[in-house]
Amino acid sequence: MRVKIILPIVTPSLNELLRMHFRERKRLKRDYGWQLIASGVNDSQYRVNGIKQRRRVEIKSFRSRLLDQDNFIGGLKPFIDALVEMDLLLDDGPAYLQLEAEQEIAQEQKTEIIIEDMS
Repeated sequence: MRVKIILPIVTPSLNELLRMHFRERKRLKRDYGWQLIASGVNDSQYRVNGIKQRRRVEIKSFRSRLLDQDNFIGGLKPFIDALVEMDLLLDDGPAYLQLEAEQEIAQEQKTEIIIEDMS
């Protein structure tokens, strides 16, 4: 299984997340879930359904300015949590997730996600 998702969002930095109220962070994760549903990955063929599958997730963020790497990776936490809640990942631990994340400067801000089985 391999799926590519393009969302018209840019994840916040870790610094922005840490300054948010906890309800705002929760709302952000819920909004990411709705974005994923709207993109069509809510179908059962993409879900792990409790099966202990390791998945590779590649996230490419197109943004107006680059963040330092740890600030960028930390800002992905609510999005990764949304992937787990949507059952696209069993867990966000290293046993089940290989995360590759990069960012690029672009006029059109968006996020591309590729999810694929590693089994």
